[in-house]
Amino acid sequence: MSTKSRGDTDDLATLSNLEEKSLLEELKARYGKNKIYTYIGDILVAVNPYKDLDLYNKETSERYKGKRRRDNPPHLFAVADSSYQSLITGNTVSGKRNQCIVISGESGAGKTESTKLIIKQLTELCKGKSQLEQQILQVNPLLEAFGNAQTVMNDNSSRFGKYIQLKFHDAKVKGAKISEYLLEKSRVIFQNPKEENFHIFYYMFAGLTDELKEDLGLASPEKYRYLGNGPCKIKTDPKGLLSSYNELINALDLVGFLEEEQEDMFRILAGVLTIGQVEVDTNEKEEAFVRDEDVLKRVADILGLQEHKLKNMLTFATSRASGEFFTRNYSKEQAHNVRDALAKALYGRLFSWIVNKVNQLLAPEEDLSSSSITEIASSKSASTWPMNNYKTFSISTYYFGASRIPTGGCDWTRGSDHSYVEKMNHNFNKNHHYIKTKVSTSNKFSIDHYAGRGRHNPNQNKKLTVGAQFKNSLLVLMELLNQSNPHFVRCLKPNMKKEASSFDDKFVTAQLRYTGMLETTRIRKMGYAFRPKFEDFVSRYGVLTCNPKLSANQYGCKIILERSAWQTGCSGLYLISVFFSASKTKVFLKYYHQDKLEDELKALGKKVIQGQKVVRGFLARRRFARILAKYRKEKEDSHAFLLGLAKKSLQQQQKLLTIHQMDKHLPEKFLKMLESANGEVIHFDANNPPLTPPPSPPPPEPEEEKPSPPTPTAMPRSAPLLLMPEPTSKGANSVEVKETEDKQSEIYDYFNFYNEEEEEEGKEDKKKKKKKKKKKSPVLKMRRTRIKRQSEKLLADQNSGAFLVRVSESRFGYTVSLKADGRCKHFAVDQLRNKRYVVVGEERAFRSLMELVKHYRANPISPYGDKLKEPVGQEEDECDYDDLLQGLPSPSSSPRNSLVVLDGASATTTTQATNGDQNLNCWCSQLHCIPISE
Repeated sequence: MSTKSRGDTDDLATLSNLEEKSLLEELKARYGKNKIYTYIGDILVAVNPYKDLDLYNKETSERYKGKRRRDNPPHLFAVADSSYQSLITGNTVSGKRNQCIVISGESGAGKTESTKLIIKQLTELCKGKSQLEQQILQVNPLLEAFGNAQTVMNDNSSRFGKYIQLKFHDAKVKGAKISEYLLEKSRVIFQNPKEENFHIFYYMFAGLTDELKEDLGLASPEKYRYLGNGPCKIKTDPKGLLSSYNELINALDLVGFLEEEQEDMFRILAGVLTIGQVEVDTNEKEEAFVRDEDVLKRVADILGLQEHKLKNMLTFATSRASGEFFTRNYSKEQAHNVRDALAKALYGRLFSWIVNKVNQLLAPEEDLSSSSITEIASSKSASTWPMNNYKTFSISTYYFGASRIPTGGCDWTRGSDHSYVEKMNHNFNKNHHYIKTKVSTSNKFSIDHYAGRGRHNPNQNKKLTVGAQFKNSLLVLMELLNQSNPHFVRCLKPNMKKEASSFDDKFVTAQLRYTGMLETTRIRKMGYAFRPKFEDFVSRYGVLTCNPKLSANQYGCKIILERSAWQTGCSGLYLISVFFSASKTKVFLKYYHQDKLEDELKALGKKVIQGQKVVRGFLARRRFARILAKYRKEKEDSHAFLLGLAKKSLQQQQKLLTIHQMDKHLPEKFLKMLESANGEVIHFDANNPPLTPPPSPPPPEPEEEKPSPPTPTAMPRSAPLLLMPEPTSKGANSVEVKETEDKQSEIYDYFNFYNEEEEEEGKEDKKKKKKKKKKKSPVLKMRRTRIKRQSEKLLADQNSGAFLVRVSESRFGYTVSLKADGRCKHFAVDQLRNKRYVVVGEERAFRSLMELVKHYRANPISPYGDKLKEPVGQEEDECDYDDLLQGLPSPSSSPRNSLVVLDGASATTTTQATNGDQNLNCWCSQLHCIPISE
């Protein structure tokens, strides 16, 4: 029971008085305190503030990451985080499942903005560093331009339903897929009073160049029949439309649309508008003909069609019967209907092509059959239709009516239109919202709902009706929703005037009624919204009992509930466990019981981790003690071995010195005999060697004692003769040094100059290099692996804002290195498939690197306000990749203010203009050496 003051209750399901008035007053009080988000159990209610409340900044985004729902006030980011955590960690009873976020509400209630904010937060949560996240975010403004329009209720009303799938793998978003349904194509040819056509037509007139307009045959917007209510906006808000056009073009570039594809899109749009200018009339024979052939020719030229075929399609129909073809002339009204149908079909096909192209560009690069999916369903805005609001009726009937009834036990019989209306009259005759016709034989009826009175006339025939098409779309949508774990966001519109700080009680009450908000609140408070199966419940929470043999039935679930009730002190869990036998297959829990169970599961997880830490520490210390004992023993053995080796080495050295001294006293007669032997064997008496004992050393001086040289001893009887040559500069020692240097060079070359690019070279290139037998230059390889260090060295002594652009050494693309805040920052630059350049993580695409630099010299390149100020060049007489730049003009020899670009083996030089004697700086990279000026 809530005891909080008015406007401080975050969850309406905790209110003691669940009445319509109390709900309305609480929402109104929270709205007055700028608390636009409120929970109803696990459902989030969002009231459009119509003003900026600064609720979606970086700090707020971080506050909701990885937190429990009750740790922070209600927010869209909490829904995004809950769905993401459920997707990654599987904190639902059925384990890891796909997640679905359903966003619904009145036109202008904020569904489109809510969708964009949730997608933005999801991309923040996955902490991706690729450009894919920005491409996904740019899909929304792209689809809004072609699928949204200004209505009486909303300036940016979605005129189609969209279903967005974000595909995750290893907690990272890897792709996206968009499904569109129920595009309001009729808006292309007709708009209600004070409403407009789709945004793209007005963007086109505000942003296209005069040359392109002339090429597309576009006239003044006031002349087009299909733009009856909107041309004045082009004159009153040209800057706003131009800004929207530039945003659209940037979205197209960033997502990956080619320039030719963009031109084709505008060509089709121009063709759609021009088709509306075709006038058809009939002659005295009631034969339709085109009144202005020039307009028809212009349509054919724009769309690339044959004029006579287009003319035939607009004036008569061809049918076939019994193998013969027949032609039937259109009346004037029929010809105009065909014309309008052609315009609607062209626009519908264009919209579908855009969606399919986006899906191709954002599809995962690898097969992600085992990936997880977060789905975001945003329903189409429900506006007031003056006549038959059949789509709204179908949604209400299908989703909240027959589709929610299980097929088992229900006898669905076939019927006719008349029998269907009779059953409606019989069952809803006493309902004041249902109005039956006064004519008993009529198949019509009316329904009064929040959007007004809608007249309905069911129609069954062999063709697929609008209702059948709509039902098929809903079936697909419901199938996807049933396979996912749902999260709900309900958007409310506070007033009809679209004013900030204005809360219309009557208007909001109507929305609460038709959405069943009061009933939903009561269900969330008194009902059991969380109903997992026995086996799923035991699989998820059985670990709480510390019983691995717990049975997956109602008794196992009861043990879990009783243990959790004792552990958490939740009486609700205890009462459920007492009356648990009433269920046969599922556990019935309150929505907040799952949170308590999850908290207990997390607490147990922390205890398990603590226990693992202690055990792993103990095992690691034991393992370390064994390793340390082994190390000490090996150290002692090694020390003893080295001492023995040193002792033997000294003994051998003494022997060698003795032999060497003895060799010096060989008589000349013996040496001459060796020189004249000519290979003959010389015999001598080993017992009487021809050695002369060395003279005795002089007596030591009394001042300082000097060690006596070793006394030579007689050579053993069987000892061989050993001659020790004097070491020379070209002797064995020199050879050994050379071999050592070669070995060190080999090791140095392997460990210090290994480069990933060389590993990726083809086998043929490696064979060619082996044939050349040319040793690679360590200096060149060092330069390739130290490009980042070299750029940091160049920027070390520069002022804040100094920058340079270089080719990235570890990825395909470029890198902007910037001196900021006393350190170097590096920003990756990608080149998209349409040859546009983009800083990874940013939402702006550019047609050239120079345009990119120019933009970020005027605008921050990072969220911290860093800007590019002064370009920095290489040091004097220094250039990367000297061998690659052979034949190119060097920075010193190139014309001042020239752009030298190396692209493979070709280079181009472009002269640029300068202003006065402004200093020029060399903006350098591996493959680029670009002198630029201010």
